[in-house]
Amino acid sequence: MARLRIAHFHFRTRHNVGDAAVVAAMRMLLEVPLARPRWTSYRMRLLASPPTPGLLDEVNRHDLVIMGGGGFYSRWGLPVADEFLDGLRIPLVLFAGGLNRNLEDQPLDPLQLDSIRRLHESAALAGVRDSATAGLLAWLGLEVPLVGDPALFIRPRRPWWPLPARRPRFALNLAAHGWAGQQRWLAPAIEATSAALGELARKHEASLCYLVHADAERRLLPLLRRLMPDLHVRRYRPAELRWAYGELDLVVSMMLHSSILAAAAGVPAVNIAYDDKNEAFLRDIGASAWGLPIAGLAPGPLLELAENRLAAGRNLPPLVTARERLAASMEHFISRIAQLAMAREAQ
Repeated sequence: MARLRIAHFHFRTRHNVGDAAVVAAMRMLLEVPLARPRWTSYRMRLLASPPTPGLLDEVNRHDLVIMGGGGFYSRWGLPVADEFLDGLRIPLVLFAGGLNRNLEDQPLDPLQLDSIRRLHESAALAGVRDSATAGLLAWLGLEVPLVGDPALFIRPRRPWWPLPARRPRFALNLAAHGWAGQQRWLAPAIEATSAALGELARKHEASLCYLVHADAERRLLPLLRRLMPDLHVRRYRPAELRWAYGELDLVVSMMLHSSILAAAAGVPAVNIAYDDKNEAFLRDIGASAWGLPIAGLAPGPLLELAENRLAAGRNLPPLVTARERLAASMEHFISRIAQLAMAREAQ
């Protein structure tokens, strides 16, 4: 029997390990249910313009087309050209897409909202990564299940370059990818996080790590090393990064997938929310109290919350329950993709 062929439109994985973790986890989740399918990657930006006949012909030679996950419902993913949707001759799956709206971002415009409706009219199956996205779609009259972010389920793998041996270990991750309010809010956040984590590390005799999620964060490292001279910097591939989070005792995170991988590992975390998706993820795991808004962030409240999270320990029952609930939702969604693939094969 020929292996299933999947055309996968997703964001580039080279410069952001969170996007890479999403793609890797999606393919891991589908590996067994779809009997080792063959994947063809396409950049998401190809969906913005009317496709060439050659592109449509190529895509239609597959058995399924998957769009997502990541921040698909955003100015980076929308609108999708109607001509592409009209030209599809194979089932379309919208896999764990999410609303991306950073602090000071403009809301989605009418053209983008209309594109969401068209996408879901064209899709054979859809699931979203968080409650904020599900709420947006419900407002548009679309009832779509919350399946969770695939990166929550990626399997860890130990890297050749591990974290420093000294325990406890505290880590930081910041967002520096050019989000709307970055010029205004990031510098105060760096001051607050470095002051709070530095004090916490001295008190607990902990090592401090910076876990790089995106290329743009590298420009912050000289400043961070001046503020925290003993800082250890690590950049890992997705499965290795998931392993690294499991070795931590506390993380202060900004990037969404820093919070997601911390939750997957059960490590105590504090999130600094600079967008809707971080707040939505914390709600979805019953942990809204573990976040602080970036606007007005100060060392004192951050230090207090970090101390509380550290004292509460790993794998708190609400987090374990939320992981199990999201895992069940994802398993059901994967089974529906498998059913769709079987129906396609039977044609």
